[in-house]
Amino acid sequence: MNGFFRTAGLPALHGSEPGQVRKEAATAIFCKCRGQGSPPYRSCGRLPETAPDAGQQANLLRSRVEEGKEAGVSPGDVEVGAVVNKNARGLILAGLLTLAAGPAFAVDGVAVELGNGDGTDMGRVALQWDWNKRWLQTDNWHLGGYWDLALGYWKKDDVLPGQNDDIVDIGLTPVFRYQQNDLKGLYGELAIGAHFLSHTSLGDKKFSTSFQFGDHLGLGYRFGAKGAFDLSYRFQHLSNGSIKRPNNGINFNQVRLQYHF
Repeated sequence: MNGFFRTAGLPALHGSEPGQVRKEAATAIFCKCRGQGSPPYRSCGRLPETAPDAGQQANLLRSRVEEGKEAGVSPGDVEVGAVVNKNARGLILAGLLTLAAGPAFAVDGVAVELGNGDGTDMGRVALQWDWNKRWLQTDNWHLGGYWDLALGYWKKDDVLPGQNDDIVDIGLTPVFRYQQNDLKGLYGELAIGAHFLSHTSLGDKKFSTSFQFGDHLGLGYRFGAKGAFDLSYRFQHLSNGSIKRPNNGINFNQVRLQYHF
């Protein structure tokens, strides 16, 4: 930009006053400096893009309702599903920002899991944050828990042409675990959390909404120095809780290995 400001001291353009730059020349230089990737300005001959007006939004919703009728879905379900999808994105983003907010949320564990169900293979990586709480404590046992933030991938083979065959899954889940006081040996756990799917269908399964509830029951064993290693089995069910139909859902049997820092 230094070169731009020095331009003002050059001889006049097209017979204008010495030391002056015509408006047209200055505008051309300014547009060239900004480049095509910058936000539009009226002086460059480009108008800012406008958001869809109320009429366009209404037409879009009517289109979705008509598509839903063809698939046997009620108009109410279409509207609810649209709201849920929008809110789910906000909730998951808020959870991610909260967990990453500061030193108080230092990661306490990392896990990998593999599973299969309903003809679909899946895998996940996850981070854990312990609550460091003990409820219903006895001489040997207590109820504790942790946050589990996971990124997963599902893959289904033998799908028909035109059907979706994979899904990326982001989940945030509060997990309750009944475990021994020394944090070793057997434990049981249960949880229900929020998941966001990249697609709303997989093969012939229709999930209808990207937002899904994910609940699981698990049984595991902690071992090694200070119980650092953790091997478990989980049965997990995901569905939208009939927020919108069809609500096929999916079940997974999973093996999970976790390391506690």
